[in-house]
Formats: sequence, C-alpha cells, structure tokens
Amino acid sequence: MSDNNSISVPSFDEYSFTDFMKDFDDLSAHLNTLHPATNFSLKSIVYDFVTERYATNEEHVNKGSVLGSCTDFLRMNSHRFDEGKIAVAGDEGSLVSVQLIAAVYELIGATALGRSAKIPTIEKIKEKAESY
Repeated sequence: MSDNNSISVPSFDEYSFTDFMKDFDDLSAHLNTLHPATNFSLKSIVYDFVTERYATNEEHVNKGSVLGSCTDFLRMNSHRFDEGKIAVAGDEGSLVSVQLIAAVYELIGATALGRSAKIPTIEKIKEKAESY
C-alpha cells in the first residue's frame, strides 16, 4: 500500500494510524484471497484477525471496531469516491488512496470508538481526504 509517513493523521490512543494501516493492508490482502462468490462474514474475519494479533480483550474490541468499521465502510462505499485522486472503483475491486483511508480512519474510527455519535457524510469524508 502507500507510504503513510507522508501525511500527518491524528491517531487514537487505543489504535495508532501506523498500526491501523499495517492491519488494514494485511486484512485487505487476506480478503483479496477469498473467492468473489464466497459468502463470508466480515465481522467474524475481523474478529479472528484481531484475536490472533492482539493479546487483550480491550484491544480486540477497540481495534476490531475501528478496523471492521473502516473496512466495511470502504468496501460498501469506495465507488462513491471514484473521482479525482482519492479512489478508483472497478468491477473486480477498488484502489483507494492513503488519504481516503486516513479520512475514514479519523472519522469512521471516531464513531466506532464512541467518540462521535454522528456518522460522517460522504462529502465530509471527501473533504477530509482532500485536506491531507
């Protein structure tokens, strides 16, 4: 994936952006190995992923919530960002910029951790991505 050192993203104490990006890359690589017709539960895959990687229940909950919410959001909405330089959606998959991932981490991650009750709009996420 992209080098995330070139942008400055506020990190959560519970889950740094650097750790999130490594996990996001590894989880995405795993998801890409699954056959497109495979019916899978993203929740259970994320749960298995974080429980293998992290030791405590608190880490499982916090990191699993952020990673799962951000991954699900991008999988469901990447086509909505297919403009400019932040994403390209295709039939077989999508390419998303590190700026878009950072914006989703910052805004959707805050909701997943209970820091924001309001789910951000697509427009708000686009604006945040373009600000990096």
